[in-house]
Amino acid sequence: MATKVTVYVDPDATGLNNGTSWENAYTSLNAALAAEAKDLTASDEYYYFECRASQGSVDNTAVNVTSTWVTDDTRWVLIRTPADYRHKGKWDTNTYRLSIAGTTVPLRISTYKCYIQYMQIEYTGTTSNMYCISPNRGGSNIVLYVQNCILRNTGSGLTTCGYRPTGYGDGSTIYFWNNIVYGFSGSAGHGFWQSDSSNITNYLYHNTIYDCDIGVRIAYQAASCRIRNNIVNNCGTNTYLISGTIHADSTHNIGDNGSELKWGATWATGTTNGVGTNKLIDTTKNFSTIGVQFGSVCEDSVGNTARVTGISTTTNPNDTLDVSADHWSSGEAYTVYTNMNSTVTFKNAAGGDFHLSSAEDTAHDAGFDLSATVLNDIDNHTRIDPVDVGADEWSSSSSVSSSSSSESSSSVSSSSSSSLSSSSSSSSSSSSSSAVPGWIIEDLEIRDWSSSSSSSSISSF
Repeated sequence: MATKVTVYVDPDATGLNNGTSWENAYTSLNAALAAEAKDLTASDEYYYFECRASQGSVDNTAVNVTSTWVTDDTRWVLIRTPADYRHKGKWDTNTYRLSIAGTTVPLRISTYKCYIQYMQIEYTGTTSNMYCISPNRGGSNIVLYVQNCILRNTGSGLTTCGYRPTGYGDGSTIYFWNNIVYGFSGSAGHGFWQSDSSNITNYLYHNTIYDCDIGVRIAYQAASCRIRNNIVNNCGTNTYLISGTIHADSTHNIGDNGSELKWGATWATGTTNGVGTNKLIDTTKNFSTIGVQFGSVCEDSVGNTARVTGISTTTNPNDTLDVSADHWSSGEAYTVYTNMNSTVTFKNAAGGDFHLSSAEDTAHDAGFDLSATVLNDIDNHTRIDPVDVGADEWSSSSSVSSSSSSESSSSVSSSSSSSLSSSSSSSSSSSSSSAVPGWIIEDLEIRDWSSSSSSSSISSF
């Protein structure tokens, strides 16, 4: 079995700077990676790079995980901020952060297998085509995990991105979940941009993306991309820009532009057989039993959309959707998607706090249950079924208070969504189950979740 090696990074360290302890930590992550780089398949080791800022100093040296790091499935590189020193789901200048203003990408990854966890990474400069995280390695079957990170842009460059993989070959897999990405609002700025034409599999789960020109863009290989439980709001040109047919296991995403949410799994399709103002009536359906949710996107026969605001009865129980626009006449085709159209209420979006507000009525309890695999949220709080959509799992007992919030911590009472089914367990989707081999790392525990599955009829992976 491979041997674990721990290397410490602290910009405020004043000791020997050789990474052997917090006292003797390297003062930049890049210096640590450069000094320690080796062939891990030969040394039979895997590396943890633990990062903190004991006095709040910033790490402003761009990082390159070079191809000198030779890794494989069991001998890899993990970069993270450990539990006692990490952010609490909101940008924190007292904890470790990688902040780059120059002409070099903040974090470039050129090794086979790498984990990035609980990091704060930002670009602050004026250069265009800067990406907070840029996997850039030729070759196939590469594996990268980005989990529980905050990626932001406070600079003025164009075509900036939170995450953009380049140079990944066929068979590569990217796991991107529980991240908060914001501020990439300049022209062609992206939160997440899949721009490689190779056959890459992407898993985008439980992310919150805000104030970008384009939130999520899948330019190629949409059929290999699974997008679930994400919030994308307040984006300039597009919330979701999907080229091609997305994988059927893409469900329960929230955006604030209904016309861009007509993809992924559906709750129901059919033909209306009744008419009413702002009603979608199909007496052959029980929309509550099917699982239709508050905010679900409905499409008519010519592509117009509306959002579900309630379920009512015209002839048979729960055969009518109350909708936000009067598009449907009797005898008209319709589709109800699992994606939801909503402007989400955060604690303080303007102040960079994207925890869900207790007043939020769409994202609470509206997600697909991935809690068997995506165990925790951005704050490392346990996800509880029915899970919330986005990076934050709100509860009255675990909600993190920010200095800018004065909200009550009373339990959620979502009057709008409580009348609808917020559980995904009753979904009518026919997607097949297909567990993905892989590993999830939670703190120091490495747990195999390749055999995990969900009881829902929408497959968990």
